[in-house]
Amino acid sequence: MEKRKVVVTGGTGLVGRHVVDALMDAGFEVVVLTRSPESRVRDGVKTSLWNGRNTEGLSGAFRGAEAVVHLAGENVGQRWTKRAKQAILDSRIEGGRAVREAIETLPEGERPALIAASAIGWYAPSAEWQDEASPAAPFGFLAEVVKAWEGVFEGIATRHVTLRIGVVLSREGGALAQLEPLFRWGLGSAVGSGKQWQSWIHVRDLAQLFVEAVQRTKWQGVFNAVAPQPVTNRTLSRALAQAMQKPFWAPAPPAFLLKWMLGEMACIVLDSQRIRSTRLNDFSFEFPELQGALADLYAA
Repeated sequence: MEKRKVVVTGGTGLVGRHVVDALMDAGFEVVVLTRSPESRVRDGVKTSLWNGRNTEGLSGAFRGAEAVVHLAGENVGQRWTKRAKQAILDSRIEGGRAVREAIETLPEGERPALIAASAIGWYAPSAEWQDEASPAAPFGFLAEVVKAWEGVFEGIATRHVTLRIGVVLSREGGALAQLEPLFRWGLGSAVGSGKQWQSWIHVRDLAQLFVEAVQRTKWQGVFNAVAPQPVTNRTLSRALAQAMQKPFWAPAPPAFLLKWMLGEMACIVLDSQRIRSTRLNDFSFEFPELQGALADLYAA
């Protein structure tokens, strides 16, 4: 029986590597689009060159694919200089337009489904519950990026799923990788007031959500890719210290200090986002609770 083909952009990144593994484990043939031919990928995974900006090579790579998982984009976790902001925005708009054009160039009936990453930066900072039906934030750089990101694919002529991703828990990168050194030195603490809500997801659950979005052909539209139990920053920080078997006593750095250190990007850790999904009721999370997720990541 011929394996079904899925093409992944951004397949060498933090989330992409786990998505590729999950797709392979589910029996798919995986093709990773990359700018670096020497990129290391899992054995059995094919690679194809793509510069992330135009359609060159895309139509051929997409031909015969059941789905395209689109993860590529400039890293948001950097100081937001004027140049960095433009690069973040351009990578999502230009890359998205190229992916869309390449899909729609294929004959109707041969177009792969599009499973696209997005982010909960869509939603306004709030301590109130928000879900897929909640409106977009009226202002802010993250909201601007996410609205442009998703807007590129609006009305695309194929099945389209958008996963708005929360804080990804993984020791290989992202938030935990940045926090680990401080906690390892016994300097872990909450940040700001510590009362801000943070909506998170274990990287393995996130990867499985992408697989489900490929396999469940009735899925369409926006899904919030977050675990069902968001926590406050203080709860997250304390649980991380416990999982690492480290003290939790250091004073929380005040908001003004974080804004001085990180600039505008400080909103990622200071803004409150209490996000849930009303569309994942039949998805079985391996890690629905924070303690279990961290215990898995920091198991001896």
